[in-house]
Amino acid sequence: MAYQLLFTSVPAGLKPGTSGYTTAAHTQGMPDELIAALEAVSGYDHLATRDPSFGGPNPSIYRYQILQLNAGTFFVLSILQDSGADHTGRTNYLAQHLVIESYELNVLQQSPEINPASILLVNPDSQLWYPPGPVTAQYLQPLEINTLIQQLKAKGAERSIPKGADFWRQCTRAQQAPALLEGGLQAKCCLSCPPESEKHLLNLFAETLRIAIEKPNESTGQPRSPQEAWRYTFNVFVQAGESHQDYVWCGLCGPALQEAAGQQFYDIFGGGLPDATDERLLSFAETGGEPYVPPPVSVEPEVPQQAQLVTPPTRRTPAAPSQGMPGTPSGTPGGIPNRQIAGARKTWRPGVAGSKAGGAAMAQMGTAAEAAKFQAEMNANVLNENVKKARRKKVLMAACIILIPMLVLAGLFYGGVIGGGNNGGGQPGGGQPGGGQPGGGQPGGGHTLPVEGMPCPVERMSCPVERMSCPVERMSCPVERMSCPVERMSCPVVVVTARTPAC
Repeated sequence: MAYQLLFTSVPAGLKPGTSGYTTAAHTQGMPDELIAALEAVSGYDHLATRDPSFGGPNPSIYRYQILQLNAGTFFVLSILQDSGADHTGRTNYLAQHLVIESYELNVLQQSPEINPASILLVNPDSQLWYPPGPVTAQYLQPLEINTLIQQLKAKGAERSIPKGADFWRQCTRAQQAPALLEGGLQAKCCLSCPPESEKHLLNLFAETLRIAIEKPNESTGQPRSPQEAWRYTFNVFVQAGESHQDYVWCGLCGPALQEAAGQQFYDIFGGGLPDATDERLLSFAETGGEPYVPPPVSVEPEVPQQAQLVTPPTRRTPAAPSQGMPGTPSGTPGGIPNRQIAGARKTWRPGVAGSKAGGAAMAQMGTAAEAAKFQAEMNANVLNENVKKARRKKVLMAACIILIPMLVLAGLFYGGVIGGGNNGGGQPGGGQPGGGQPGGGQPGGGHTLPVEGMPCPVERMSCPVERMSCPVERMSCPVERMSCPVERMSCPVVVVTARTPAC
């Protein structure tokens, strides 16, 4: 249950034998330890009456604190006010406390819009809060937590911010409302306030605590944190001699401000607080709602395409050569020379420029890219073949230039030596060729060449050109192009018999 206690000056207190400033009323069954703790924090200083330089009426004190006692943890809401004169005519005040136990606080947090400051702002009606004045000593009826919640809702204790932090907007700026929840101010913040500003500061705290519940709950993953509103203790007016260390947020004015010298102060009503940086809390302070999040761009899901089997292009057999091109062997397209080179491959691949068969094969390719690639490959092959052919021609031409003259000279020299040494001692017979008898021997079956130095035609040679191991028709260097042609050679003076060398 929730407990209540009223402390004021009465002729006779609730406890027998007490009078003056004492407990005048409290909830029946309230722990004695809790009663003593509340009486210890019920002092009030009539500052304006005592010190005219204060410049205002006696302050009204609204505060929220947490008491850790042996009997448990108690969350205490208190209002201390000037109550005029007592029964003796002396100054009087009323200190009243509303106490909530820990397990009851869990129930109260199910209505997160209700926070400590909003409860303190409920108008006094002699049920929850009592107006200043004489109090009759009595025991108060227990106050169930559910009944308390119903009363609070009925009295407007649920704080709403449909348009954001309106009270902050009127006093300073709405962007400063969440500033007390970040940047170290959520741990300690001293605020300098002018006299008669206690109720205004309480309204500011009520809006800030309402915004605090919009913090995401990291432990539960929920978007709101109802317990945040009950984490921050506060006092709108710290009295002289009272420690400000007992509160997270505290308003200081007059002598208390001088006692707290050395602390960092923020002139809250002068705009001294920094603007908040939390985007979510700023949105609630400015608009009363969550930050605007642009809707996600709808993206149509991609339909998976069926895999397509790609068939490589087929190498087609080249078409038969067109008519009107005689001399092209079977399988050789028109436009390619029909000259076979020794050692050259006889295979042909399409792609030769100007070939009608190559053009037909290219027309059947799948795509232009494949055709271009295929054409480039074919052209490279043809270029390689041409290079090889030119290389072989150079080698054969060099061999012909060197070997043919050497073979002819060697044949003539060899024939002359053999013919001269095997005449059998025969005489030339008076200058006629073959006129003498060479001792019964014949000149070895060779032809006898004339003595007069007549040209030695090719057809009289015993080793004709056509019997040479390297026939003329197979040489790329024909006989007529030799620098020393055979028909220009002169036969020697002596009778020379050309013997046929072994070919």
